[in-house]
Amino acid sequence: MNFYRRRPLALIITFALIISALCAMRSGFVKIAVMDAVLVAALICIPVFKRCGIKRICNLDSTAFIIIFAALTIAMMLTSFAYYDVYVARYDGLTSAHINATVVSVESRTSFGATYGVQLNSRDGKSEHASGLISSDSATAFNVGDVIEADVEFCHLDEFYTYRDASRTELLSKGAAFAANTVGEPIFCDRDGGVSVFLAKLRDTLSAKLTLYLDNESASLADALFLGDRSGLGKTERDFTYIGGMHLLALSGLHLSIIVGSLEGILMRFGLGSKPRYALCMALAAFYVGLTGFIASALRAAIMLAISYSASLHDRDGDRITALFAAVGLIVLVDPTAIFDVSLQLSFAATLGLLLVAEPASRLSDEIIHNSKRRLIPRKIKGLSRQIMGSLGAIMFILPLQWLYFGEASEMAVVATVVMTPI
Repeated sequence: MNFYRRRPLALIITFALIISALCAMRSGFVKIAVMDAVLVAALICIPVFKRCGIKRICNLDSTAFIIIFAALTIAMMLTSFAYYDVYVARYDGLTSAHINATVVSVESRTSFGATYGVQLNSRDGKSEHASGLISSDSATAFNVGDVIEADVEFCHLDEFYTYRDASRTELLSKGAAFAANTVGEPIFCDRDGGVSVFLAKLRDTLSAKLTLYLDNESASLADALFLGDRSGLGKTERDFTYIGGMHLLALSGLHLSIIVGSLEGILMRFGLGSKPRYALCMALAAFYVGLTGFIASALRAAIMLAISYSASLHDRDGDRITALFAAVGLIVLVDPTAIFDVSLQLSFAATLGLLLVAEPASRLSDEIIHNSKRRLIPRKIKGLSRQIMGSLGAIMFILPLQWLYFGEASEMAVVATVVMTPI
């Protein structure tokens, strides 16, 4: 495709992501075989390309292209192997254990039990660190930051059902390496004051404040848009899905841009220089991503922001499409399960559509308005045209995902995006 022509890194990351996604849920033997195949193919292709006179691929030296592709793909396969076949697989084989864990989230709670997201501290007296889900039928309610001990029975992630009936890939994409049910009454031991617990508590406090000052539906929507928690949306989520606006609820660059852009505007009014201004904006972005629980779509936006600021500080023009692919590639390299995260997929698709369609269309509309003899069409129409083109670009790439995950793609999607985005 044309947009790859001068973006070798984007093309390389695309191939690496496809291979990583296809092999993610395969056995360790398949991953090792793919790594060997990529290495052998690279060793064969380098001399063959030289002999055939293929000096450049996608505006990059062919040897460099092949080496970078092989290195990145093998790195992704190694992290995938380490996560799925070493880290997660050991919990699939466990039956029971006595654990000590810190509660980091309350996934669901009823009068007869609860499901908690926990950080494992020890298993059978041995120090161990892993994130997972624990379901308890105990009437005792635990809160974020509580350290508990319990006898548990482990179960395969495919067999573990929370209130959402979540699939294995969905649980993995949310960071759950194991799932277990408590046997008997869990015991409260202590309180944990770590950074992750502090952020989780702050997130719960902000959510409670929203509930205090807003009605239930508005508070749930504010939770989704500001904190990335869509668990309380209910009917609102169905309405957004029906009108094709589900991507607007995926916490991403739009939300981060508003928050960071507001701070940058204030700092510019105080005459702060670019370096301290960018540093403070990046600090706010990092804090906000941590506050949301490191949601992959928000993390993608923060990484793109960091790349953009780095380019500006070095007086370089950053390529936002390359930055988009670099951000997603880095996230999947560190966390292989992120490739199954629906919010990241929606955020990536919307941003790519926006960059591919909206920017050229905006330049075209600017030219038309600039060359127009009637200067009365000015800024409002220019802004509206950009908004419509941006919506069209985003929707073109999002509709297939909406059909895949939500079973429908609404013809109202463009109208909903145009109307709802400014709000």
